Amino acid sequence: MTAALMHAVLYVFVLTPVINGLGHWRGAQNFANTAYNSRALAWVTGGESLHNNHHEYPRAPKFSMADSSLIPHGW
Repeated sequence: MTAALMHAVLYVFVLTPVINGLGHWRGAQNFANTAYNSRALAWVTGGESLHNNHHEYPRAPKFSMADSSLIPHGW
Protein backbone atom coordinates (compact mmCIF):
# COMPACT_ATOMS: atom_id res chain seq x y z
CA MET A 1 0.00 0.00 0.00
CA THR A 2 2.82 2.40 0.83
CA ALA A 3 4.53 1.70 -2.50
CA ALA A 4 1.31 2.43 -4.40
CA LEU A 5 0.87 5.71 -2.53
CA MET A 6 4.47 6.73 -3.23
CA HIS A 7 4.04 5.86 -6.90
CA ALA A 8 0.87 7.95 -7.15
CA VAL A 9 2.42 10.94 -5.38
CA LEU A 10 5.57 10.83 -7.51
CA TYR A 11 3.58 10.52 -10.72
CA VAL A 12 1.18 13.36 -9.96
CA PHE A 13 3.57 15.82 -8.30
CA VAL A 14 6.89 15.05 -10.05
CA LEU A 15 6.56 13.26 -13.39
CA THR A 16 3.48 15.05 -14.71
CA PRO A 17 4.92 18.57 -14.27
CA VAL A 18 8.26 17.46 -15.76
CA ILE A 19 6.57 16.00 -18.85
CA ASN A 20 4.43 19.14 -19.16
CA GLY A 21 7.46 21.41 -18.84
CA LEU A 22 9.47 19.48 -21.43
CA GLY A 23 6.45 19.44 -23.72
CA HIS A 24 6.48 23.24 -23.80
CA TRP A 25 10.23 23.65 -24.07
CA ARG A 26 11.61 22.00 -27.22
CA GLY A 27 10.94 19.36 -29.83
CA ALA A 28 9.04 18.98 -33.08
CA GLN A 29 5.77 20.70 -33.95
CA ASN A 30 3.10 19.21 -36.19
CA PHE A 31 0.54 21.92 -35.43
CA ALA A 32 0.72 25.66 -34.73
CA ASN A 33 0.36 25.80 -30.94
CA THR A 34 2.65 26.37 -27.95
CA ALA A 35 3.61 22.73 -27.35
CA TYR A 36 6.24 20.38 -28.81
CA ASN A 37 6.58 16.63 -29.41
CA SER A 38 9.46 14.49 -28.21
CA ARG A 39 9.63 11.07 -29.89
CA ALA A 40 12.44 9.91 -27.62
CA LEU A 41 10.49 10.67 -24.46
CA ALA A 42 7.32 9.19 -25.98
CA TRP A 43 8.83 5.72 -25.55
CA VAL A 44 9.50 6.36 -21.87
CA THR A 45 6.21 8.12 -21.10
CA GLY A 46 3.88 5.92 -23.15
CA GLY A 47 3.16 8.70 -25.64
CA GLU A 48 2.47 11.45 -23.12
CA SER A 49 5.31 13.59 -24.44
CA LEU A 50 3.65 13.96 -27.84
CA HIS A 51 2.43 17.20 -26.32
CA ASN A 52 1.89 19.19 -29.53
CA ASN A 53 -0.55 16.55 -30.76
CA HIS A 54 -2.30 16.57 -27.38
CA HIS A 55 -2.86 20.33 -27.61
CA GLU A 56 -4.36 19.99 -31.09
CA TYR A 57 -6.62 17.04 -30.19
CA PRO A 58 -6.97 17.05 -26.38
CA ARG A 59 -9.65 14.33 -26.25
CA ALA A 60 -7.94 11.90 -28.62
CA PRO A 61 -7.40 8.42 -27.16
CA LYS A 62 -3.85 8.37 -28.55
CA PHE A 63 -1.40 11.17 -29.26
CA SER A 64 0.54 9.63 -32.15
CA MET A 65 -0.61 11.06 -35.46
CA ALA A 66 1.72 9.27 -37.89
CA ASP A 67 3.00 5.73 -38.30
CA SER A 68 6.51 7.01 -37.64
CA SER A 69 5.58 8.13 -34.11
CA LEU A 70 5.02 4.70 -32.69
CA ILE A 71 4.35 4.46 -28.99
CA PRO A 72 4.73 1.43 -26.72
CA HIS A 73 1.05 0.51 -26.41
CA GLY A 74 0.97 0.00 -30.17
CA TRP A 75 -2.10 1.73 -31.54
